Amino acid sequence: MEALGPAGEARAELAAAIAALRMPPAGLRRWLERNRAFCLRHGGRRYYAELLDLYDECLAALDAPAR
Repeated sequence: MEALGPAGEARAELAAAIAALRMPPAGLRRWLERNRAFCLRHGGRRYYAELLDLYDECLAALDAPAR
């Protein structure tokens, strides 16, 4: 088994958290995008910078090819 390193471990943990939601990918994407849009409408990065980063990471994980 290959060592992932900190970035790889973080991606693996995020992928596991997303999988634990047990939502269809299309529904999960819609949910994440709606929550992201809410944050942007109600203060944006000034108030929700870390949450917006998390939404972006989750959406990117959904776009990443399965390994």
